[in-house]
Amino acid sequence: MEKLSPDLQKIVDFLCEGVSESELPKADAIFVFGNHRPFPAEQAARLYKLGAAPKIVISGNRPLNPNPLFTIPKEFSCEADYYASIIENAGVPRSALILERQATNTLENIQFGMRECRRLGFEPRKLILIAIPQLLRRSIATFKRQFPEVECVGNRFELPTSAFTEATVKRMLGEFERYIEYAAKGDMMPVVVPSDVAAAVSRVKQNQTA
Repeated sequence: MEKLSPDLQKIVDFLCEGVSESELPKADAIFVFGNHRPFPAEQAARLYKLGAAPKIVISGNRPLNPNPLFTIPKEFSCEADYYASIIENAGVPRSALILERQATNTLENIQFGMRECRRLGFEPRKLILIAIPQLLRRSIATFKRQFPEVECVGNRFELPTSAFTEATVKRMLGEFERYIEYAAKGDMMPVVVPSDVAAAVSRVKQNQTA
């Protein structure tokens, strides 16, 4: 895709809840949700070197049902180690990293990541969350439900338009179903979807099935 359609851009803008680098507060740590794509790790390293926080928490094993299109390089056993390699190669010292290697989904990323922090005697009260941008709103809503005492803000960064493949768009649309399902389970805070965003979702879905 050379340029996102207006409807798709509206959806992306809603999903990517967060602020730019210049608006970020100082935090106790940068909390990174593991993924097969390197962008969040690269951004975490950038923010660390800018002085946004003194620690980086990285959480992620592998998805329970891995898709061969969405997998980390085979030389790494888990997403946390993959991201740690990227971050260290960018010049961040290993001593600044806290790795959680068991989580297989967003809820576990948060629960297990915070558990590992506390096991090490680290009690963050303010976090910068970094995930694939389209997952930020759900990540923040889940963190607020699980740890309401922790102040968290998402950092939105731009992805290249080449990252918005058909599979990525399909997963993005699925976020709106996950909002309903996971809020009903008590995993995350409810998300109110504005009518114009809901209409854009409907049109994109219709175009996909046309």
